Amino acid sequence: MMKQYLLFEVAENKYAIETTCVAKIVSMKSIIGIPNTPQDVKGLMYLGGRIIVVIDTRVRWHYDPKKEDLKTSIIITNFNEEWIGWIVDT
Repeated sequence: MMKQYLLFEVAENKYAIETTCVAKIVSMKSIIGIPNTPQDVKGLMYLGGRIIVVIDTRVRWHYDPKKEDLKTSIIITNFNEEWIGWIVDT
């Protein structure tokens, strides 16, 4: 069986993730900040009955910050029942 990948962009660089790990792609939502967490942890969001930790990929991968726009999305992944949202540029 051929593997499929989702292509996304962060800081004008292209990355891919296997689609079997992707649960959903959503536009930017309200994110609740969490005090005393690493800088790349943007906060928590509630989606589909789940609380999801949201990571800012630009901060995680040491790129300059960027203001969110209409293309900014959150890729919701599920690795071994750990739900994580990854903020990406497109």
